[in-house]
Amino acid sequence: MLEGRKIPQQNHSMDHKLTESDSKDMKHNAVTSFAHGIEHLLKYKNGEDNIKFAILHIFNAVELFIKVYLGDINEALLLEDIDKKKGSGKFADISLLLKRMGQFSDVQFDPGLRDDIESLRIKRNDVEHKKFVLENENVLMVTLTHVVAELIEFANRNLGGIAEKELSEELILRFNNEVRMVFDVDHRKRAEELNAAMERAEEFKKKGYRVAACPHCGNRTLAWRKLSQIKCFYCNEKSTVVNCPNCDSPLVSGRPDVIINGWGPIDLCDKCVQELSEDASADRVEAEVATDYPVEEYK
Repeated sequence: MLEGRKIPQQNHSMDHKLTESDSKDMKHNAVTSFAHGIEHLLKYKNGEDNIKFAILHIFNAVELFIKVYLGDINEALLLEDIDKKKGSGKFADISLLLKRMGQFSDVQFDPGLRDDIESLRIKRNDVEHKKFVLENENVLMVTLTHVVAELIEFANRNLGGIAEKELSEELILRFNNEVRMVFDVDHRKRAEELNAAMERAEEFKKKGYRVAACPHCGNRTLAWRKLSQIKCFYCNEKSTVVNCPNCDSPLVSGRPDVIINGWGPIDLCDKCVQELSEDASADRVEAEVATDYPVEEYK
């Protein structure tokens, strides 16, 4: 059995990561399969064939994303018999891959997600080897929705933001609005709470308050009209409205320890941050130009 984080070595050639080319190809195949799966999922109302193909494509994407992740640690983790001197050469199945995530990486899926992936594996086998019968459609759609949402987050956090970069913004938006809002109760609840918080902020705006983005959750759910401590209508985190120490215009600081009148941790408004950043860039360019003389001039 595997122990600790030491990778058993069959031979030196297996003791390394996937090649850049192999990793790139596997990522491409994963994203392509994932996109097809989501497209079929969006058509779930048009018959069970779309759900069937969604299962096949999404499960395939799950396997490929996990293989890329583990292969970028060590490609030996992708094999079934890495503990033996002469392995079969077969790839590990999904349950073994998930187990190795927990053993050899800092990332692992929670039990609920692992259970949903196992459910998809069983359904995938039904589609490939048996007659697929669509039963408990709502439960299956909840499972598919959960796996897709978590896989998007996993790919963005651990595979260089690949889902965000390679999947179209429209496809993700449609998934969130047309599928996730229907089958993800927690997501729908959060969306409803966010809409209510934004509407509340707009009501305050009509009364003369200013509306600003919360530094903690990023939503425009803060309302203020004087230097003070305020609380977000959505995430309930506290922020402080202070004057920018550079230009004296008001700004919202996400740090609760900022002192409104007096010394304290310094925040700058967005405009000043941008101007200082541009000035710093200009200084760097000027310094480079100033020292970029031909060698002949120093003779």
